Amino acid sequence: MMSSIIRVKRDGRSDLLIEGEQLANVTDLEFLNSVPSGEWWELSLIRSKTGQYVLSSVQHIGSGGGTVRHAAFLFPSMQSARQLLSYNTGRQARLAKTLLERAGLHSRREKMIG
Repeated sequence: MMSSIIRVKRDGRSDLLIEGEQLANVTDLEFLNSVPSGEWWELSLIRSKTGQYVLSSVQHIGSGGGTVRHAAFLFPSMQSARQLLSYNTGRQARLAKTLLERAGLHSRREKMIG
């Protein structure tokens, strides 16, 4: 694994500094024909040198540089990250599925079915 220091922003808390690698990222903009006037999301999945997984979530609200919200979620294992991301529904389901595919974290069963 190529390891580097990755900074993950979090609103109301200090940034996380993670030694590891970014496995994948995805944004709503990839699936839209134009920049939305409402909210849109960016998700990144990082694997730390110690084997933990971090989901970085950036929510953009409003056009023209409106509000930006940052959050990070820590998972102790690949299975726990995959499980939570697999439960997403609605608009975030496409982002979560794409993120898992890009990171290579789909289970064999999911690959066979979908």
